[in-house]
Amino acid sequence: MGWGLTTAILAGIILVSFVLIPANAFDFNPLPAANVKTMPTENDFLTKTRTELLSDYDHAVITRENGESIHFYLLYTEERNTKPVMIFYFEDSTNVALENYYSDFNSDFIFLYFSTTSGTDERFAFAESNEETGCIVPIEHHDDFISGTYRGCEGGASMTKLTQNGWAAYIKFFDEISPPSNENPYYIKWAYWDLEEEKDNVPTKESFFYSPKNLMTYATVFPTIDEQTDTILVNNGKTSYTEFLFKPWELLTNGLEP
Repeated sequence: MGWGLTTAILAGIILVSFVLIPANAFDFNPLPAANVKTMPTENDFLTKTRTELLSDYDHAVITRENGESIHFYLLYTEERNTKPVMIFYFEDSTNVALENYYSDFNSDFIFLYFSTTSGTDERFAFAESNEETGCIVPIEHHDDFISGTYRGCEGGASMTKLTQNGWAAYIKFFDEISPPSNENPYYIKWAYWDLEEEKDNVPTKESFFYSPKNLMTYATVFPTIDEQTDTILVNNGKTSYTEFLFKPWELLTNGLEP
């Protein structure tokens, strides 16, 4: 069986669970979505390290069985409609690629499925480590994209780069989408293929990693709490709401007349 066909079968399995989303099909261990004032650009992604670009933002760190980590960021703006950006950093000690392989996929890649609570913004995203660009397509074009008969990127695009210890993917939406909220989070799931060894231009060792682990569920993506706190006056001094909540009452009322 050709690897391209194997990949298509895998994507088809994921699609079946994606199209019909039962009410109990969500993984409620939340992933963070970070609200940013200025969205990192494609050039920022290509020219800066992860620390330089994203050190201030909450994100998820997922450790695979082999000890290698995947860093996942979802960034959005607080506008009425936003164009989210997802950024992945994959630790990869093998960095194997194939040359002129008969499959469409010749190196590590990620399939990602995205939806809002309303279900009106279903998207499929693809990125491959040794390809400069990939696509986001509406879910109705999924099968044609996998089969190679559809090559549009009307939903968005992705770009990748090699890093010091692996590779990274920048996935940007073209369409405006309502920002996530506690009442209306985003839902995502993805499959990652790691090509580990090859011989005579044929995969001999590879692994798939799924998030969440159960393909019938979706990870929920909630906005992170803004860590900035407003200042209020207490006992002629200044303190923050968080300090007000956790400082002893005797300290806060020190010097006040009964």
